[in-house]
Amino acid sequence: MGARGRSLSRRGVAGLWAAACAAAWLGAAPAFALRQCPMVSDDAGLFAFLGVACLVLAVVVGSAVPWMTFRRLRGRRAAVVAVGMLLAVVAMLAIWGAGIWVWGAWAVMRC
Repeated sequence: MGARGRSLSRRGVAGLWAAACAAAWLGAAPAFALRQCPMVSDDAGLFAFLGVACLVLAVVVGSAVPWMTFRRLRGRRAAVVAVGMLLAVVAMLAIWGAGIWVWGAWAVMRC
């Protein structure tokens, strides 16, 4: 029964049913994305190691970029150092993002 004592119409029930089906389909989409994966893989350990190694390398190299930029720009005007450090931080975040992408593609979602 509705808020005013009326029952739902057929159109209302059909709309609720369609919304429930759409929500269930969207919730099950990630599970369907993994159904092509093989059950057992011989090289799973190698891919996991390479993915994590790329992630660690990206974090180390990305973290070194602002430090090296600051050392290169020491003794220059403050505006030049500020712009250089801003660009270095953007480069660091891009390297980190690339590392996370490679890690996700090769170690997490390899199939």
